[in-house]
Amino acid sequence: MKKNSILKNVTVLLFSQVIIKIIGIIYKLYLTNKTEYADTGNAIFSASFQVYAIFLTICSMGVPNAIATLISSKFAVGDNNGAYRILKVAIAIFGSIGFLGSTILYYFSNFIADVYLDMPETSIVLKVLAPSIFVVSISAVLKGYFNGKEKMDITAKALSIEQIAKTSLTVAIVEILSRISNKNTIIMVCGVALVTSLCSIINCLYMYINYIRNRKEIWTDIITSKNYKKERKREIIKSIFKVTLPISVCALIGSFNKTIDAFTIVKIAKGYLEESEAVRQYGILSGKIESLITIPFSFNMAITTSMLPIIAKYKARGDIEKNREIIKFAILIGIIISMPFFIMMYTFPTQILQILFPNASDGSLMLKISSLGIIIAVIIQTINGYFQATGKMNIQIIIILISSMIKLALNIILISNPKIGIYGAAIANVVSYLITLLILISYIKLHEKIKFEIKKFILKPAIICCIMYIIMKITYKIVLINSQLIKTFTSIALGMTVYLILIIATKLITKRELKLLKRKG
Repeated sequence: MKKNSILKNVTVLLFSQVIIKIIGIIYKLYLTNKTEYADTGNAIFSASFQVYAIFLTICSMGVPNAIATLISSKFAVGDNNGAYRILKVAIAIFGSIGFLGSTILYYFSNFIADVYLDMPETSIVLKVLAPSIFVVSISAVLKGYFNGKEKMDITAKALSIEQIAKTSLTVAIVEILSRISNKNTIIMVCGVALVTSLCSIINCLYMYINYIRNRKEIWTDIITSKNYKKERKREIIKSIFKVTLPISVCALIGSFNKTIDAFTIVKIAKGYLEESEAVRQYGILSGKIESLITIPFSFNMAITTSMLPIIAKYKARGDIEKNREIIKFAILIGIIISMPFFIMMYTFPTQILQILFPNASDGSLMLKISSLGIIIAVIIQTINGYFQATGKMNIQIIIILISSMIKLALNIILISNPKIGIYGAAIANVVSYLITLLILISYIKLHEKIKFEIKKFILKPAIICCIMYIIMKITYKIVLINSQLIKTFTSIALGMTVYLILIIATKLITKRELKLLKRKG
């Protein structure tokens, strides 16, 4: 099997994420700026999608990383044939689980909408989303297979094609449904859900076609298998669930964490707001704010996804020190990726929302508060990837469970106060992230013996952030052109230029660390 460097995998995935995010922003801009859809439509779809995400988590979430870990571990010890047996068994298992998940969500959609979400209009949306759970379950296994073989380009292209199809089909179908239904918001949301299901099929078909095209390489791998020891299917199933169950449980808790907003904000806020306004407020947070805040998460995922199979291989070989180097570097890269997003959204929340969403620009304070958690959440994402690759998901499960309980308690306390309102959910997110990070860092320092230099990981990034903030603030004031777009763009462009110069000048990344990117598994 041809081995790729971390740099190549990161580059491929990062390029893919840039395309996906740019197209995704167009998708979000179109829907949010469409007056009949806007924040209310975002709320209905987001609430439905969070429940749908729970079913996806049970049926497929964590599967790509788990399968990638298992397959890369097999290839690392020369058991190529064993890797393909894992793939075949996994498709049978998760295909069946996915079909069951689709069936359950479809038949219980009314109950979930009325009782769990207290939003009856979400019922039909859940029904439309339900069939795609089966398809995504198959896709998850194929994605894990390609990632385990370090063929990140295939999964990256699949995601890019899916996003392009999703955006173009959404615009077409929503416009058609808008005219046919006399601009009915719920009908348009159903159109978005239908596109989501159709595009999951497109993603799956693309990966399957590439799998078929790679049959020659597959047979070569099987023939050249050096240490093949035939395992019973029962043993393979055990090994699959041994890895996937902890990841799935962890992801499930994480999904419940996200749905905390879905089932608390509207219910609690209806105590002092009109129902339509409570739904709209939730739509602001779950639609615009979340789509902006999660941009750096997607880019950091390129680092985390590329890191998983490499760490799994080093673990199989018993090379602990190399894994420590990789996780420290991955955390550093995550900080570097997320810092400018934090500064931009904290400095210009009003301007960003007015430029991107001129027809629905509310939520600037919510964006400013939420931006405080960006860097923290990205570091958590990276550490969680490390735990997945090293098989220490039990620790992650406990920590995320604690974070979820804190988030739920803070949501109930803060949102119940009319003076705080919806902002309580944003504050709760930041606080729960911070507590989670402190626990994670304490654990890996104590048990993984990973040391973080204060100067490198805290002082230098903090100084760079402050300088970038000051530069952007001053630039915005001195630019005389009376255009918010030009003033904001100029400020961000100069701030980013200074930021990149400071990264190089402070030697935040050393030559030795850059060599890690060229290392092959």
